[in-house]
Amino acid sequence: MLSLARTKNQARLPGRVRFAAALVTLGLLCATSPAGAVLSVCPGDCNDNGAVTIDELIASVQRAVGGVAREVCRASDADGNGQVTVDELVAAVDAALRGCPPIPVAFNASLETDGQALLLTPSAALRGARAYGLVLTNRIVDAAGRRLQASPTFKLLKGTSETDTGGPVALFDADPEASGNPYPDTRLVRADGTVHVPDRFALRGFEESRPELATARQVLRGVADQLETVPGFSTTAPIRIALSAPVDLATVTPQSVLLFERRDGALDLEGVLRAAARAGVPRTAVALAVSFPTQPIEDDLRAIRSLLTARAAVEPFTVILSDPDPDDDLPIGVFSGTAPAYAEFLAANPDVSAVAHGLIRSPEFRGTERYHAGHRCGIGFHHDDPGGAASLSRGDPAARVRR
Repeated sequence: MLSLARTKNQARLPGRVRFAAALVTLGLLCATSPAGAVLSVCPGDCNDNGAVTIDELIASVQRAVGGVAREVCRASDADGNGQVTVDELVAAVDAALRGCPPIPVAFNASLETDGQALLLTPSAALRGARAYGLVLTNRIVDAAGRRLQASPTFKLLKGTSETDTGGPVALFDADPEASGNPYPDTRLVRADGTVHVPDRFALRGFEESRPELATARQVLRGVADQLETVPGFSTTAPIRIALSAPVDLATVTPQSVLLFERRDGALDLEGVLRAAARAGVPRTAVALAVSFPTQPIEDDLRAIRSLLTARAAVEPFTVILSDPDPDDDLPIGVFSGTAPAYAEFLAANPDVSAVAHGLIRSPEFRGTERYHAGHRCGIGFHHDDPGGAASLSRGDPAARVRR
């Protein structure tokens, strides 16, 4: 029989919480627990708001004893087998007492050519308009086996004083503009939600000492300035962690790096450190921890995909993979994301970068005829279209595709 004994922390909880825990204990007597039950992301969170309440615990118990329909709280049944088990109820209580666990994010790791920065690229686009947390631990080591360390500034910030072991350092400077800083970074978020894109990130690789790069620097700075009008950071761009020395990529794994969506939507350091502690990583083992918000562009892209899918169901349309008229004012290009030609294309056509982020209006897809003969579908991105036939602005639920 499973016992939910009152611990020191539980003793200080309100009476209703202790009552709910007791109710769960009674419910366990009527539930079964198959081996290897798979727990949900946040068991017991019936309304999926990132927290498990007392009422939700009670609903979970009622589901376990067959007192309510499964629709009342699907989150109670983590493995979806139609029964609420002992493990699932215990997990729901744990989530109520300690908070819902963060949502892990898969990533790919690489090093910049000189090894002075670690790049973590999400395996799939992050969700838009969400908050994410990142924790680098001292389980990351260099080629000599020396552990990754926190910078002196970050040690002060997290309130620890580990001894310098001579290993590489995850750089973190008190000045957000300094090159020795991660990107994205909470400190770059303004009060209105927009972000500052510092030169250290926007112009990296384009040294001011080289006059032949002046035009490229101007273009990149212009694009960065336009990005600063959008709330949040990119949902797809790599997360860049500046390092004092290279690390062994083989040790950059989900066991040494925690990348996750924050259910609380907050950006504070303490919340990230609590998530790390829950994963078994004490403060002294944290080399760097940051949070950052993402752009709402993902929702716009989903809207576009939905519109195109609906249109494809009515009649087929073709996709342009080359520019049918290179001499007109509508640049078209299809590249691999890592192809050098892709960077050259964006540098030559800065408005393309801006339009992709929903910053400025693009021209009509193809002149005044609404679409070019031979092509069946086009999208016009406009923030204000009196006709309303080709509008697709950020967060516009009435966005339509013009034919």
